[in-house]
Order: sequence, then C-alpha cells, then structure tokens
Amino acid sequence: MTEGRLNPAAILVSAFVYLALGALWYGALFATPWMALVNKPLKELEAVGGLAYVVAFFAALAMATAIAILFRRAGTATAAEGAIIGFLLGAALVMAPWVTNGVFEARPMALSLIDSGYPVVGLTLMGAIQGAWRKRSESSVAL
Repeated sequence: MTEGRLNPAAILVSAFVYLALGALWYGALFATPWMALVNKPLKELEAVGGLAYVVAFFAALAMATAIAILFRRAGTATAAEGAIIGFLLGAALVMAPWVTNGVFEARPMALSLIDSGYPVVGLTLMGAIQGAWRKRSESSVAL
C-alpha cells in the first residue's frame, strides 16, 4: 500500500469536473435524444428541483473519494494510469450492468448507452485528474 493522505482538493476538483461533464452530456451533447428516449415531460423531470443536484454532488464526491482511496492503495501516479483505471471502473462496474439491466427492462439501447456512457467518460476524467494530481504532488515533494 502506498502511504499518504487523500488530497481533498483533487477530490473536489474531480467531483466538480464530473458534474460539469454531466451538464454538458445531458445538455449540449445528448439533450434531444435523451429527452425523447426518457419519454417524460420536462415538467416532471424539473419537479425534482435542486434535490437532483444535491444527490449528484454527493454521488460525484463519493466516486472521487473512492478513486482517491484506490489510487493511494495502488500507487497510481500518472494521468494515463488514472484514466485507464477510471475507464475500466466505468466500463466494468457501471456500463456493463447498466446495459444488461436495460436489455432485461426492454429499454432502448441508445438510452442505456447515453446514461452509462456519462459515468464511463466521467470516471475516466476523474482518474486522469487524480492521477495527474498525484504525480504533480509526488514531483513537488521530490524537489
């Protein structure tokens, strides 16, 4: 196990980047197809209000913290290593079961791919950020 404390700044930044990606993902990139596939009126989706953002923030924070703990234990210390691990976590632990559930629930495959693609890309970015941050922290300590 690699010793060291968790970096709260790296955790917060990667969590906020994840949320920003969500705004881009469900806003500019996939808003129209996602809304059509969800098949719910916008008013119903807006009814959740701020609660959705609070839940999203704490979920992103939990994922960012889990990645930081994993990286500390594994000794991950580069952006590339972090991105690979983030991608594998997203693909194996999020996308695979999400798409499987979508097939059993007879959801449109496009909806499953849009919804599970976001955490795959998000975890990849989280991993890259935290890996790069660890590398930078180690470099600054070595000086």
